[in-house]
Formats: sequence, C-alpha cells, structure tokens
Amino acid sequence: MEEDKELQIFLNWAAQLGVSDSSSSSSSSSSSSSSCLGHSLALSHFPDAGGRGLMAVRNLRKGELILRVPKSLLLTRDNPSGKPSFALLSALRVWATPPSQRKSVSHLAYSGLQLSRQNEIVVMKWLMRKCHDILKTHPTTAQEDSMLLQTLDKVYCLGDLKEITNQHLFEHREVHCFLEFHSLLEGESRVKLSEKLKKSVAAWKLAILWRLGYKKILHSCVTYCSDILCSFEI
Repeated sequence: MEEDKELQIFLNWAAQLGVSDSSSSSSSSSSSSSSCLGHSLALSHFPDAGGRGLMAVRNLRKGELILRVPKSLLLTRDNPSGKPSFALLSALRVWATPPSQRKSVSHLAYSGLQLSRQNEIVVMKWLMRKCHDILKTHPTTAQEDSMLLQTLDKVYCLGDLKEITNQHLFEHREVHCFLEFHSLLEGESRVKLSEKLKKSVAAWKLAILWRLGYKKILHSCVTYCSDILCSFEI
C-alpha cells in the first residue's frame, strides 16, 4: 500500500535523525537502521482506541526508557510560536531532496539555508498536512476546549456543577463521562463540589490546558507554513 510505503520512508527518516526505541544509547546514535522501531515497539492498528498506535514487541520493565526522540525534533510549549526547530527544518529540507542529490546539498541544509523555492514549498506543505492530520485525530477542537475551560473555571469558583448541567455542555461526551464516573447523571443539577470533586475538576482542567496548548502550537505551525507559502505566492 502507498500509505505503508510513505510510513516506512518516515520511519527511515526518523532513524537517521536519532529517533530510536532501543534501550541502548549507542544503538540509538547509529544511522544505519532502516527504521526507528523494532527493538521495543512496533506500529499496529487499534480500532477500538481510534486507529494506529505503538505496541510492545517484548516484555517491558517499569520505568524503562523505550523511545528516544531528540529534543530538536519536537514541537513543544517551549516554542509557542509554532515555528519548526532549526534541526527539524534542516532535516526536512534534506528529506525533500531527491536521494541522489542529498549528499551534495546536506551541508547547505544543515547551515540553515533554503535549498530551493520548490524544496521549501514541499517542506511547508508537508508540515501543514501533518499538523492538520494530528488536529483531526482529536475529538475536540481548540475552540471547544476553550469553552469547556471557561465553564470549568466557573464551576470551580462557584463551588457547584450548575454551570455544566444547565448548559448545552451537558450533552458533551467528555462532560457526560465525568458526571457518569462520579455518579451524578441522575442527581440534582445543583451539586456542591466536595474536596474530591474539586481535585477531579482541577485535574480535568490541567488535561484540557495541556491539549489546548498542544493544539495552539499546531495551529501556529500551520500559520507559519501558510505565511511562507504566501510569500512564494502559492
């Protein structure tokens, strides 16, 4: 399948940049591997959990390091602008170059230079597509997360669940699961928050804040790539 072929190319690329599931740091530094997986993990499909993911291919010990990813390859909250890191852009520029030409241009790419107009267009479009694909996997949008956070802030400040049960958010799957878990679906709409419920709401807010921050970074990356493409009049 074409999708499997593209995925293998991606795994090869990741291995060359130092991504590895080997427990040995010496193994992870080798670029001879054709894939960044195979020592501890493998790709698999999990239909009940939403699609593709990683599965263990051996028994894993508690606390064991099973996947190494260089920090330079990550889009993190340390980089809220969404601009890809120097290392990621450099590597993608080499990856977007035909294999027969990579050796002759890699020193330019790793000096931070754009290799060509067409090369940069390919890189920006690839990044945009990947960000959009990741955003589509989330069951909620950034706007929905922001609305839910505002409601939970009111819930926490007022000390009861009235804001949830009196709004359309009551039909929200995540809200429904929260109320069901705490056996509140059949109760009164105005429920005072116990200390246990306050801790649950606080933990829920942290989870939403994290995923919202992640989505904002992805949206910012899309905006950055779009601006670059616009500068090329694409």
